[in-house]
Amino acid sequence: MKLLEDNVRNVLLDMEEHMELHDDWTNEDIMDASRRTKISIYDYVYTIDSLLDDGLVILLENVKQQWTVTSI
Repeated sequence: MKLLEDNVRNVLLDMEEHMELHDDWTNEDIMDASRRTKISIYDYVYTIDSLLDDGLVILLENVKQQWTVTSI
């Protein structure tokens, strides 16, 4: 499980270099999200279910090293 959390954290850090997360996200929000993340290595789809006020769910897709974000 620790390895999974480390992988997710690395994904989030990599994303920060290429895109802006929600302006009101704090480092604590991001770490909370990473601890609750379900990750699929095979299809490169990362689902983050963060415990922000509105229970935001974000789908992250790595398509040719370009990150796209879809909020639901």
